[in-house]
Amino acid sequence: MISKIYLMAAITTALASMPGAVLAAVTHDFNPPGVKTVSFSSGNFGKADAGKPVSVKCTIGFVGTKKINHDGKGADAYLHANSWQLPFEMRVGGKVVLSEKIPAITPTATWNKEYQWTPSATQAGKPVWAECVIDPQNKVYASAQKAYVTVAGAPAGPLTRTSTIAQTHKAGSVQMARPDLLVENAGVSLVNSCQTKQSARVRVRVKNAGGSPFPASPGNYVLFVDAGPGLMDAGVELPALSSNQSVEKELVLNALGEPSQLAGKTIPLEIQLNKLKWVAEANHLNNTRKLSVSFPANYCKTATRALPGHLKLPGPPR
Repeated sequence: MISKIYLMAAITTALASMPGAVLAAVTHDFNPPGVKTVSFSSGNFGKADAGKPVSVKCTIGFVGTKKINHDGKGADAYLHANSWQLPFEMRVGGKVVLSEKIPAITPTATWNKEYQWTPSATQAGKPVWAECVIDPQNKVYASAQKAYVTVAGAPAGPLTRTSTIAQTHKAGSVQMARPDLLVENAGVSLVNSCQTKQSARVRVRVKNAGGSPFPASPGNYVLFVDAGPGLMDAGVELPALSSNQSVEKELVLNALGEPSQLAGKTIPLEIQLNKLKWVAEANHLNNTRKLSVSFPANYCKTATRALPGHLKLPGPPR
């Protein structure tokens, strides 16, 4: 129904009587909807309060013309079977909170969807992501946008900690011995898993160079990779690290949309440690490391072979 506004009535009538071989060679324009914005209604920009409802809003609108093969298979068959309506999901904190199909909208109009979300006490002190996704299974044309807020409030459980106080003999002074996380080593490599959208693998070796232990971080992404456009961010927890102890972690970055869109691009990455300062450190200035990952020009682009009466566009395997 989405693109029926433009062409489906005419195309269906005109192509109904055409021979199959000719029908397979026809392409038509498809004007798919895309996610334009994702926002929170919190009065304090970028922050939300534990226990207080927040409205999460997604705005959907048309993003431009795409080509689809009218061969009765693949994306075209999927659109016909679903009445030209694409599925939509809203996710908050990694959980799907809304799931439905986008109704027919005009080219100049937008479709807004809201969800009332109440941050829990266990989310206090953490960043919580909201993501709006069209066509999450990437049957036709995936589109996604995301945003996050930091939940205010006293951190729950083991994150409420005090630093170790070490007595010294210098004129009776007292000094705070604190942990100090730093990126000891880091590297990035490509992942050629086009069907799963896994596109890059980041290995990070983290060291606590401070004078006291760094506590474990259950439920908190103390190690986080902030990815540039085209890749999704990723984060992991860290175990407790004693002074001068190191740990190595691996994070997999997924493509945001079709992996083939990354072909020929160089995406910046930033490794971030203890970004929101859940634990006080001796030095917070050594908690980042910048990298980049480059994708070859043919990344996830399948080879095409011309068959009689067929026109096949390159794209990831379905």
